[in-house]
Amino acid sequence: MRPSILAVVSIASFTFAACSKSEPAGKAQAPPAAAKSAENSASGAAQAPKGPVAPATQPKSPLAHAMTDGTGAHPPSTPNVVGSNTGPPNAATVGPGTVGPGTTSSALSVPLEPRLADQYRKPEPGAEPKITFDKMSHDFGEVDEGKELPAEFHFKNEGKGPLKILNTQPLCGCTLGELSVGGKPYTMGDPIAPGAEGVLKATLRTTGFSGEKKTAIKVLTNDPELPATPDAPFGIAQVNLSAMINKFLVFEGEGSVGFGSMPNTEPFERSLIVKTSKGQPFQVIGFEPADPAIVLSAEPTDETANRWKVKVSVPMGMALGPISRQFHVLTKPDAPSPLNFLVMGVIRGAIDLEPAQGLHFSVIPHGRPQMKFFTIRNRNPKTPMKIENIRLLDPTDRRSNSGLAPEKKADARITDNIEINLHELEAGMGVQMDVVIKETMPPGSFTTQLAFSTGVPGGPEEVKTMITGYVR
Repeated sequence: MRPSILAVVSIASFTFAACSKSEPAGKAQAPPAAAKSAENSASGAAQAPKGPVAPATQPKSPLAHAMTDGTGAHPPSTPNVVGSNTGPPNAATVGPGTVGPGTTSSALSVPLEPRLADQYRKPEPGAEPKITFDKMSHDFGEVDEGKELPAEFHFKNEGKGPLKILNTQPLCGCTLGELSVGGKPYTMGDPIAPGAEGVLKATLRTTGFSGEKKTAIKVLTNDPELPATPDAPFGIAQVNLSAMINKFLVFEGEGSVGFGSMPNTEPFERSLIVKTSKGQPFQVIGFEPADPAIVLSAEPTDETANRWKVKVSVPMGMALGPISRQFHVLTKPDAPSPLNFLVMGVIRGAIDLEPAQGLHFSVIPHGRPQMKFFTIRNRNPKTPMKIENIRLLDPTDRRSNSGLAPEKKADARITDNIEINLHELEAGMGVQMDVVIKETMPPGSFTTQLAFSTGVPGGPEEVKTMITGYVR
């Protein structure tokens, strides 16, 4: 049976209110590579590469092999991004003037200081330098987060002419490199005599990283047998660093708390687990920033105190709308890097309106009435809902919609041709609101804002939604 009609209201009558393992010791040699010079602009900026070069057929040298993944295949190209933790960067070549598969010329680019531009002169025949390293990679193994890990790469000029190192570039902000020759700091571009030896001291910073970390340092020299770059005729050597980093603090499972949709008529609580990766005891001593709307607390799950349960409570009566808060866990001892978690959800009132986005009538033939309806439900059992003060408002009046001025009612074309009927579904808890577009609605589009009161605190007490359509 059709529910009884509580009210049939004519709108016209309303009142409107308002990084692999270390190589064995031994000399790793640069791969043979002859390279074309990329012509620089007047400002010294490097030209973009003109495309890949076909691989040559010459066998790879030990250095070229060390700059692959160990199987002869080149790893994918990695952008030079500070803090990147996506694998070993590439500077590998497979022969003279060629870039290995999976790499790009831009991946080999190292900016050069303008003052060193005159260093790019091809050595005279019989006076070529040659740089060799005692190893091309260093694996620190398993380490704890927060340490700075040192490694040394010893190199030698085994050529017949002076070697010049023109620049070095770590591929990650977590890596530092320092050069010395003969026990003294090296100045970029200074000649290194044949037979002279030096050291590249590298440091890998582990703070903020977790799991496998791979990075590298590029060394740009005047060795004509090293791979070509787009900036200069020759050439780059690359040393690699890797470590397996144990982060001090980790989440067990999800590192966020999702509440979904919550009525503001009752409190809600969720939790997550924080622990140390190696079972060390610690204390959770607080959270930042302070938020009066969300209650946070923590307690150890057992007497070992190496695993803590963090409770997140959303109290009753929170303001309606979405919530998205990020919190930092404060611990003793301090974690080397912050451990943050996100709290998300949507606070809804006691009143549910469906459809929440309003009613759209699409195209209505002129002279034919059409009806659609809202369903309004009350989720606050302590206060019965009472739909009153129904109005149709001008949707373009932003001042009245924001409460800054008296409401502006819709024009007569709207108010005379839209009818509202209320049907009770459940006493004080549910109502169906029919919206009827009369057959007398003139052709054209129509838009209005429907407003009404519910009588339920925090419901919200005042509801506004849209009605739109087109009469043809």
